[in-house]
Order: sequence, then structure tokens, then C-alpha cells
Amino acid sequence: MKRKIAAILCSVMCLGVFTGCSTDELSYLQMSVDMMQNMEQSETKGSVTVALDLAEIQRFVHTLAVSQGASAQNFISEDVLEKWHGTQKVQLNYTMQMDMEKMAYVFDVDAVYEGKTYSFGNWYYSMTEGIYISAETVGSVHQLMKDFDMIPADSVFAGEEYTKDLQAMLKQNEYICVFSPEDMGMTAEELKAQMPKDGFKELYQAAFDMYREGLSGFSSDLITKTENGYHIEADGTKVGQLFVSLLDYIAKNPDQVLDSVENYLVAAMKYNTPQDSINDLQDAFAEMKENWNETSVLIHSIKTAVEGALGQEAIAKALSGFHYSADIKKANDGYALAEAYTLTQDNKEILSITSKSTTKSGKQAVVVPQNSIDMEQMKDKLDQLEDKYNPITGLSITWTPADESMIAWTDLQRMEDEVFSSGIDALEYVVMDGRIYLPLRTTCDILGENVVWDKESRTAFVKQGDNRIRLDSRLVDGTSYIGVRGLEAAGYAVDYSKEDGVHTVVLSK
Repeated sequence: MKRKIAAILCSVMCLGVFTGCSTDELSYLQMSVDMMQNMEQSETKGSVTVALDLAEIQRFVHTLAVSQGASAQNFISEDVLEKWHGTQKVQLNYTMQMDMEKMAYVFDVDAVYEGKTYSFGNWYYSMTEGIYISAETVGSVHQLMKDFDMIPADSVFAGEEYTKDLQAMLKQNEYICVFSPEDMGMTAEELKAQMPKDGFKELYQAAFDMYREGLSGFSSDLITKTENGYHIEADGTKVGQLFVSLLDYIAKNPDQVLDSVENYLVAAMKYNTPQDSINDLQDAFAEMKENWNETSVLIHSIKTAVEGALGQEAIAKALSGFHYSADIKKANDGYALAEAYTLTQDNKEILSITSKSTTKSGKQAVVVPQNSIDMEQMKDKLDQLEDKYNPITGLSITWTPADESMIAWTDLQRMEDEVFSSGIDALEYVVMDGRIYLPLRTTCDILGENVVWDKESRTAFVKQGDNRIRLDSRLVDGTSYIGVRGLEAAGYAVDYSKEDGVHTVVLSK
């Protein structure tokens, strides 16, 4: 528990770097609270523009890595650098509807690159119903992969027929559920029971009180009041220095900081946490206050490490190249926000992220789509297209006898590299008479073979056209297993190799 509290304190430190308790900073925080309390249903429209030079970013990372004694490894391939040389720019346009009463959001996102628009449709998030994305997203990703040469021009996946079939399949299934309450082992009703009946207004105020009371006497000097709003200005050097100052402040005011964080956490936990857990948290805070010297030593060591890093020439230079600015103000019946992040190296801008948005109160509730399929169903449909246009030619099977997990890894071999499907699976195997045996039905399913079972003779067959081919299988705990050599009967060539204790079999037709 004490480790969790220490992690939370670190989060407060990071957030505290950008705010404090000066008059302007408290007014800015109160405006943020008012906005959240008065706009629990809202609509935000905006755009984000990203401009970056990949080669210069790689050089920036190399310089930092070498300064820390690490090797300058390329994380961007030469092919990518050759295609996207110089400054590249992409713009994201979005609309977001937010319903804080239900903790539900819907995003409508488009991307614009080199004058071409890629629509990703609507993305939904609901705390009680899950995460859903538009099937249109898959189609746009496919188009992006073609346009960016991630799919070769002569590939079947770049052809009109595959694209036509993919679009037809996506139109039949408008949304994909990528995460549901059941994935967390809970029902929608159980999650709804944890939602506060009166919304999160008290929690917003509790967050404000945490900063007002916990950081009283600390100021970042980053926020200034403007007409109808506030301006924030920061560079990397100042943020680093403020972080050190904040560590000093926490070390000198432990009770004040701990009390404010504890009060906020208790306010947050009361919505959906048993009282016993809240009591445990409060006991942990009391213990930490009694043994503050231990935490103080940790804070001092972090401060010393940060000061040491700030004193390094390469890190100091990198931080000096970072700049952030933001302007937020009341505009008509809502709020307007403009932000800019920039990173420069040797007086050259290598990365910039600029955004503009407006937020207004809205009354339209977020309704999660009902006509959806889950990820497993989508995978099956994409696999069917994969099998049609990119037939299976074989299967690679790898296992390590020294590994007691008894797991073999399979990797499908196809005519071309896969696009959406992943041919990698894990299979539990057994060893009999010194030989490996794989689960027959699962292995044949991976290979796309049709297995039939004759109950009378208790024999497994592979059906290929009008032919039934008998397979020499063995029954273990109710499951049929087959030796890899046994698949030769179904027309597969078997190639076995061994290296450094790793065994590999490649089955090919």
C-alpha cells in the first residue's frame, strides 16, 4: 500500500509542476472545475496538427542515448526515412461528445495527409458497456497501408478484388467491440451500480481542494491571467527546475501534502470501494506519516538524481529545446483552447504538435451502438479473407523440451506476408515415445483442414475433396493428438531441425 501512495505522490509532483497556488493558478484551477461541473454533457470540436522530421528525431534520440553511455541504435528503418524524408505533416480533425454522468464518450476522427482524407468513423467508450470502434477504421487502416507502401503495389491485398471484398464485409458489421465489461469479469449492471448517482461534481471539487490545500505556498509561475482566460508558458529547463523545487516543497511539508492527497483519494474511493479498503488506505497514510524519514530519504535521492541529470550537457540541451504554450478562455457559451508543443535541435524545429478546440455544453446522450461484433468474430472474418486471397502453404512449429510449459508455437506460412491476421498460435503438446504430439483438431484447423471423426472405429480422418485420409492419432485424456510425421499422410512434407535446444518442424504442401 505504501508503494501505491508513493506512486500517487509522484503523480502529484508531475501535475504540480504545471500549477500551484498563486492567485492566477487557483483561479485557473477553479475555472477548470466549473467547466467540468457545469458541462457534464458536452461537445468538443477541434483539430490537431503534427509536423515532424523523422531523421532529425532519430538523431535527437541518438545524441541522448550516447550521452548516457548507450548505443545509438536506429529505431526508424532506412526505408522509412527514405520515403518520409524532411518534415512530414498530418492533421487530425475530431468531434467528441462527452457524457460524464454515464462516463461515456464518442469520437469522430478524420486524418488528412498530403491532401487525402482518411475517415476512421466513430469510436465509443463507455465505462459500463465497453469500447467500440467503427468498422470503417479497418478500411481506412488498409488504405493507409497501401498509400504508405506498407502493402506492396503488386500484392493481392493491394488489388481491387480484395479491397472490394473487405469493404463489403465491413459494411455488414458496422461496429467492432474491442473491449467489454465481461473482459473484466463484470457485468454491465455491476459497473452501473458503481457509478455515482449524483455525478462526479464532488470529485472535481475534491481534486481542486487537493491542490489548494496540499500545495499552498507553492507556485509554478507558469500560469498568467488574460482577458477571459489564462495563458500557460513553459520550457523544458524550467519544468525540470520546478520539479526539483516541488520535491523540496513536499519534503518540507509532509503532513500538508499527505493530508490533501489522502482526502482526495478517500473522496474518489467512496464511489465504488468497500469501506474496509478505505480504512486500509487511511491506515497506510497514518503509517507513512509516522515513518516520514524513510520517504524523505527517497525524495532526497530522487531530487539528487534529477539535479544530476539536469546538470548534464546533453540533457540540459535537450530540455532547452522543448517548449509548451496554451491559451484557454471562455468563448460565448463554452471554452476555447489552443495548445502548442515544439521540440527544437540546433535551432531547427524537429517536432511540433498544435491543436485548437472549442467545447460547448450539450444535451445529447452518448448511445453505444448495438449492431456490433466482437474481436474474435472480426478476426474470423478477416481470416476468411486471408485464406481466400493468401492461401496457407505450410506451418512452422517450434518448441523447447527444456521448457516445462509444454507449449509449442505455431506460425502459419502463406504465399505473402499477412496483413490483418496473425498466424501465430500456442499449442499444448505431449511427448510419447520420445516424440512430440500436437492436438489433432486444433492443428488441422490452423492448417485449414477439415477433420471428421468416425465414432465406430474411433478414427480421425482429414477430408480433402471426396477423399478421406486416415490419420494415425492417439487419444490422451479425451483429446486426439497426432505426431508431426503423421501429417505426411495428408500430403504435407515434414522438415525437422534443431539448434541450441530449440526444435523446429516446418510442414509444407
